[in-house]
Amino acid sequence: MPTVAEIARRFGGAYLQKFQATMPVEQRKVLGLIARCRNDLGTVVYHCQTCQRQHAMPRSCGNRHCPTCQQDKTKTWLQKQMSRLLPCPYFLLTFTVPASLRAFVRSHPRACYEALFAASSETIRTLAADPKFVGRASEKGSGSICAQHPK
Repeated sequence: MPTVAEIARRFGGAYLQKFQATMPVEQRKVLGLIARCRNDLGTVVYHCQTCQRQHAMPRSCGNRHCPTCQQDKTKTWLQKQMSRLLPCPYFLLTFTVPASLRAFVRSHPRACYEALFAASSETIRTLAADPKFVGRASEKGSGSICAQHPK
């Protein structure tokens, strides 16, 4: 399976050509660092006290967004989060942005994601407060919100 760095090296240039005008500078920098991670950032030579040999290791980018560099921290964080889960089923909700707004969102991520999270949070709270949307049948309806499976 290819690494994120390999994908960034292979497709990053084309991605930047297409989206660079609407990408924040920080994201462009991160993409560049990840593409260079353990590839063309040079090497570090270590001398092992146990085997008395020198070992050359490719230099990592160290960026907090790089999955290669932050792998151990990610595993530790994930284990901590998993230990905090309640013993009940979980599910995933996905909120999307219409295609016509994506370029705007890409160029103004902070404000747009803040608005998206506020709107999605309000939607979840509204639906969760209504018993017909959390698995209980209402007096008038079936309780199903699925258009393909109305009861």
